[in-house]
Amino acid sequence: MIKKILFFVICLVLATSQIFAADLLDLVPSDATLVIRSNVKQVIHIPEVKKAIQEALSKQNKSEFLKGIEETGFNPLNDIDSVVLFMPIEGVQGKDALKASIALIATGKFKVDVALNSIKNNKDVEGKVVVAEEDGFRTITGIDDEKGNTKILFIDDTTVIAGTEKGVNNAKLVKLGKAQSIKSKQDFSATITKLNANASLAAAIDLPDGVRQFFAGNELSKPLSSIMFLSFDLTKTNDVAINVIGDFNKSADMKEVEKSLNSFFSSVKPEELPYDVFTDFFKNHKLSVNGNSAIIATTVSKASVDKLIENFGSPERGQK
Repeated sequence: MIKKILFFVICLVLATSQIFAADLLDLVPSDATLVIRSNVKQVIHIPEVKKAIQEALSKQNKSEFLKGIEETGFNPLNDIDSVVLFMPIEGVQGKDALKASIALIATGKFKVDVALNSIKNNKDVEGKVVVAEEDGFRTITGIDDEKGNTKILFIDDTTVIAGTEKGVNNAKLVKLGKAQSIKSKQDFSATITKLNANASLAAAIDLPDGVRQFFAGNELSKPLSSIMFLSFDLTKTNDVAINVIGDFNKSADMKEVEKSLNSFFSSVKPEELPYDVFTDFFKNHKLSVNGNSAIIATTVSKASVDKLIENFGSPERGQK
């Protein structure tokens, strides 16, 4: 991947915002089924994350990395106000990810002329990057015929879209009024807008029919087959607070939903789970119902998280 475009896109990916801007939903295509938001102020101060970032940077040529950022005129930690990431949850395979509709929409301060000139003046990327203007928007496209193209589109000096070419083009069509935004799906957009704004990480998923069919195939889980959307948020202070929310359709029998979920949790033996984070999740969970939403609130201890990181890839105990 060409260096300058990579610097810019990676920074946008890492610099998700501390405040979720609902206005960005105006640019999210209606076919998006996963929307993610992250609070960068919280995330970068999590000791484990900070350590991982420092270790990653220590393996890079720092002078080259910082020079690349400086040449684009972009400061990822100071110049971003709000970011939304959208993508489909089906049909995204590793080798074909760059051909799917995936993009970030960011608002902030962008020195467009500086960024474009940086690309134009870089002889190393000739034939690999195209700087152009389309439909009144300035763009930077990274060419990769095998894996798929990446693209950055500047709406103006305060709004940028970056991601796969397909994802950026789909968001552009929404901006031009030639395609509908996610707000046309009122129920799902309502789930997105009520995501916890203070969480370190939050996401909303428009569940595919396959999930409902899976639940419907078992008598015990049948009440869960009316679930429409799933959202979750994680907030890391010392421990990790987690909320998982299932939004069900209006015809759902929420008493039966609660009964089914309680039956599931009572069937699990937390002490036999392979990781302490799972044990904490089940031992500390509290289930509640609010209208047509089922809410699971729980906490995972810092010690369990540390142990998971230390033993990543290997179960912490044998399973029976």
